[in-house]
Amino acid sequence: MQKYLYILFIFCICSLFQLSAVDNDGSRYALNSVLSQGNWYKIKVPATGVYKLTYEQLSEMGLTNPQNVKIYGYGGWILDEDFTKPYIDDLPQVSIWMSKEPASFGKGDYILFYARGDIKWTYDKQMKEFVHEQNPYSSDNYYFVTENAEQPKLIGIKPSLSTTTTVVTTFDDYFLHEKEEVNLAETGREFFGESFKTKTSQNFSLPLEGITADPAVIRYNFISRALMTSGKLSVSLIGGKVKEQPTNVTNNDYYIHATTINDTIVRNNLKADETLNLTYTKGMSTDQNIHLNYIRVNYKRYLKPYGAVTLFRDTISGEAVTFNISDAGSSVLVWDVTENTTVSKMDATLSGTTLSFGASNLEIREYALVDLAQTIPSPVIIKGAIKNQNLHASANPDMIIIVQPSLLVYAQQAAELHAKEGLTSLIATPDDIYNEFSSGKPDVTAYRRFVKMFYDRSTSEEEKPQYLFLFGGGTYDNRFIQFKENKESMLLTFQTKESLNEKNSYVTDDYLGFLDDKEGTNLATDKLDISIGRLPVRTKEEAEIAVKKIASYVQNQNIGIWENHITFIADDAIAPNYTLSSERRHMLDAERFATYTNVNHPDFIVNRIYQDSYERVIEANGARYPDATKAMLDRINRGTLALNFIGHGSTTSWTHEYLLKLAEIEAMDNSKLPLWITATCDFSRFDANDMSGGEITLLNPKGGAIALFSTVRVVFQVDNTRINNNITKHLLVAKEGKAARLGDIIRNAKLETDISNDENKLKFLLMGDPALRLGYPDKTYRVEVSEMNGLGADEPGINIQALGSTIIKGHIVDQNGDVVKDFNGTLETVIFDAEQTLKTRGNTPKGTSDEVAMDYKDFTNTLFSGKIEIKDGEFEINFIAPKDILYTGGKGKMSFYAYNVEKDKQAQGSFLNYTVGGTNPNPPEDTTPPVISNMFLNSASFKSGDVVNSTPLFFADVADDTGINISDGLGHNMVLILNGQTTLDMTPYFENEDNSSKRGSIRYQFSELEEGNYTLQLRVWDVSNNSATKSIDFVISNDFRPVVYDFQIRGNPARNTTRFMFNTNTPGANIDVKISVYSLMGHLVWVHEESGDFLTQYTYDWNLNGSNGGRLNPGVYICTAQISINGKLSTMKSQKLIIAN
Repeated sequence: MQKYLYILFIFCICSLFQLSAVDNDGSRYALNSVLSQGNWYKIKVPATGVYKLTYEQLSEMGLTNPQNVKIYGYGGWILDEDFTKPYIDDLPQVSIWMSKEPASFGKGDYILFYARGDIKWTYDKQMKEFVHEQNPYSSDNYYFVTENAEQPKLIGIKPSLSTTTTVVTTFDDYFLHEKEEVNLAETGREFFGESFKTKTSQNFSLPLEGITADPAVIRYNFISRALMTSGKLSVSLIGGKVKEQPTNVTNNDYYIHATTINDTIVRNNLKADETLNLTYTKGMSTDQNIHLNYIRVNYKRYLKPYGAVTLFRDTISGEAVTFNISDAGSSVLVWDVTENTTVSKMDATLSGTTLSFGASNLEIREYALVDLAQTIPSPVIIKGAIKNQNLHASANPDMIIIVQPSLLVYAQQAAELHAKEGLTSLIATPDDIYNEFSSGKPDVTAYRRFVKMFYDRSTSEEEKPQYLFLFGGGTYDNRFIQFKENKESMLLTFQTKESLNEKNSYVTDDYLGFLDDKEGTNLATDKLDISIGRLPVRTKEEAEIAVKKIASYVQNQNIGIWENHITFIADDAIAPNYTLSSERRHMLDAERFATYTNVNHPDFIVNRIYQDSYERVIEANGARYPDATKAMLDRINRGTLALNFIGHGSTTSWTHEYLLKLAEIEAMDNSKLPLWITATCDFSRFDANDMSGGEITLLNPKGGAIALFSTVRVVFQVDNTRINNNITKHLLVAKEGKAARLGDIIRNAKLETDISNDENKLKFLLMGDPALRLGYPDKTYRVEVSEMNGLGADEPGINIQALGSTIIKGHIVDQNGDVVKDFNGTLETVIFDAEQTLKTRGNTPKGTSDEVAMDYKDFTNTLFSGKIEIKDGEFEINFIAPKDILYTGGKGKMSFYAYNVEKDKQAQGSFLNYTVGGTNPNPPEDTTPPVISNMFLNSASFKSGDVVNSTPLFFADVADDTGINISDGLGHNMVLILNGQTTLDMTPYFENEDNSSKRGSIRYQFSELEEGNYTLQLRVWDVSNNSATKSIDFVISNDFRPVVYDFQIRGNPARNTTRFMFNTNTPGANIDVKISVYSLMGHLVWVHEESGDFLTQYTYDWNLNGSNGGRLNPGVYICTAQISINGKLSTMKSQKLIIAN
């Protein structure tokens, strides 16, 4: 009795250790993992049961003293998502049974242990059935084997109760037939089995050995998609039909992939080899997605051994129950396995062939009959010891990065970028997390438990981890049943249990950020405790692309006023099955967010691209908005800090008019990378088999986006409005004087109270680096106007007149308002005319309607745009306003962006205290047109009529004694006319020179042009509306070959590094570059190859290491440069290089 009480006392202590009386109690975690020292080996079991390891197997595994064997782990049930339930930290030791005492344990001996598999069975008191739950993450179940000199955790003896009132000779058992073969909608956890589409009648064997005559409950779960007419499911046992029932119809709902029949039949006197027949009769020939999910039988079984191991339990409730086991012998043991890792041997009594014991059964207990005379299975032994690890001993980081080993080097590069600004990162691989937080078995909740450990241990807000970076793609198919590719790079995803209705089924990374004890079961109301982002990269190539883009963004390599632009894009009011009034909300929301941004963040320039503002063109394939698409792509190419799209969409396109398609995303080559916000369905559905538009945008090596706040499933307009409103609210709010990090923006948006009970927000995720700051200047410095036209900046009456000279003076100030005297560099500015009242067209399927049209205001006319020198913190802007002003007398707006020569200091600013109206009474006399010079394609050696590549780069210099007109005055803007038909606005591509509005240049990269002959005409106006034109001819030919010229080697002779440099006749085109280095004997010693669009001179710095990684010996080498485009090679250029000692 004392031994029993001692064991029970130890068990209670252990159980209490796994529970916590305090919310978010950090003391529940081990300071060190048991895996941190010693030799460890991993074993795998296929299902719940008892397993055997022999002395010989333990020796072969690597144990030097098998008598010191220990087993750790807790098996393969899905982890509890409810963190109020008991928690097992790290790896607990498992009770083992040894065939001999440890001191005598030797060859021919063995141990036994109880292990759990991947199917969890629990008793549902309401249904009065045992129900099952498949582990949706893996069907493999792991335990760990080690050895040490401590006493083993041997199975203790639990005494039998001597006085009982109830005798049990049968037990409650269950049978399951379930095949996991197909997920119909690529969403959710549920997989389905046999298809009935062609084989409409199928038989299923029900092996029910030992079944009694008591009623058995046969539950069948069956799905089908009947569109308009119900199908019919017939259920039969041997002897005839038992039940027939109609299926539900989907009413052709696009998002419902099937409906479910979940029903039972109850039968007495079933045979041990019963057969169940299911027959489906189609309602229409279009019925589809017809599958069996599972058949589950709950039945009574005679209590006796059935093979080597028999698991049993009984639902009868009683304080003292006698279990009488028939057909037993002396080789049969009874184990109480209810507590999983702590197993007790029941002190049963054998009388003849009846083995009996008494026990309390107030709560259902699980037992195992173990027949030592039978062959007990062994686990699968995974060859080799595993590495020691100790995530439990990690210090609290700022950011946690989870990444597969195949992508580890790229995650480290991302961490290093953030380390430069003081963020500490902890990088962990999934297997290491599983080993310490889910008994070695893949489970997404292990990620959450891992992150929560640091959250719980924190003693202050500052100590809590701030960011969770999921560095890898994911799939709805966590077990890789259907999805077979890139397994080595994938991270687990949290999927809803709902898997047939896409309106209610989704993937979300937010689950991992609900870290309080009482969170994780009601995700709609839970609050994010950490900022999360995911890079959905599936390959090393994608990871390299993503990190290079992040590095470029962090280094702000494309610094400029484009970072002051925010763009709102809206769908029109036309959509099938929706009313015009409801669809009009897209542009109303966009305008509300645009207005909010303009009012609350005046430094930024708001761009509006509303489909309804453009002509709706009916083409062969339907309605299109070609001008809206062009405006959007032009804005992306010219640069915008963020773009926000509101409207209908899918994984492959935006709007029913295909405003944006995959082909256009794939062709993007914008070096200025915006954050994309997409309030549309499915655009970044990263867990599907095919890549989504959002993923392609993010992983485009030449452009696209730096990150996305985007949707991963079906979303709804009203809910989208709220989350998008909150994103807009937080997007440009600085934290401690610095731009907010992307993860914080979306997290704070989701924490707003207006969406505290909104499930829709869970489908908006960050595709990108959560710790990356949005790329606009911090608040250290600011651009301020001090005076304008001789008046102080705060004085009333400041006005800009048509053809009047405007002088604006200002400076760069610090946070104290003092001029920063050592700030020398460049000011980029845009000066607008007065705000203009506009109206969209009001497009409808039948024309236009004022009821649909929307009024809005915008700054549409530019008076001056250019670069001005900043010297000693001061600047001066001087220009003559064009004749083409709006003459409204309303308020204008200036936006400023400044950076120093080193480009390590930036500043923003704006100025609103001026009006625009009236005409200079004494305008300058000007009848001289502008001068166009140096007009060519690709290079100055171009001659009219030359053959060029299909994406030529256009250059031209323009000058005028009074000023170049860059306003949007009707018919007076700067245009390039192709073949007399296509007109391209060049105003955004004009860049002033020498701080002047009187001269500048145009540089424009053509999109892909077809083979043929072309004429280009450039027309330019001055501020007095005098115009000049100039034309050139060119030919696009498939026979065009690129040319390398001016091949140079800088740093020659070379000692440590050298630089290769050359120009091409294809600037801006995507080319393949190959640089080779040969010895004088002609041996290739090093080669470098890359692809890219090099707008200016190509350069590459080489460290003088050869292809074998070692430094080349001193001597003379021959270096060659060659490029190719569309498979056409250039001639090879060569130079000699001397490598010195």
